[in-house]
Order: sequence, then structure tokens, then C-alpha cells
Amino acid sequence: MTFLDTNEDILAFTREKAGEKLLFVFNLHRGPQTVRLPKAMKIAETVPMPGFAPEMEGGEIMLDALDVFCGRVA
Repeated sequence: MTFLDTNEDILAFTREKAGEKLLFVFNLHRGPQTVRLPKAMKIAETVPMPGFAPEMEGGEIMLDALDVFCGRVA
């Protein structure tokens, strides 16, 4: 598990197992947040998380209050 540098209201980390690497981003704030991906990181696909509806556009992830994003890293 590798943690990414974020502000105190965002928890972001990657987890790798059997050659598959996933990015998890948690918005711990009661308001919307936008998270910019590191320049070298590309997301191959978004992994659905039941009950959550984050959006990704360009190199940014838009999270509603207390939202979660999961993506497969390319």
C-alpha cells in the first residue's frame, strides 16, 4: 500500500496485488472535493463502488461529500 500526498480531507492510496494496481480515493469532507492525479498516473478504467458516484475527467477526480473512487491504474 502506497499513500499519496493529499490534503487532510482526502485519503488516497494505491494497492497492488498479482500485477494489478488499484487507486482508492476517499473524500472524508462533508462537501465536494476535486483531486488531481499525479502526472505519471493514468487510470485504465473506473471500478464501480456500490452507492458511490464519483466522476473522472482528464486528470481530475470529482467527489461528492463522503464519496469514494476506485480505479485500475494503467
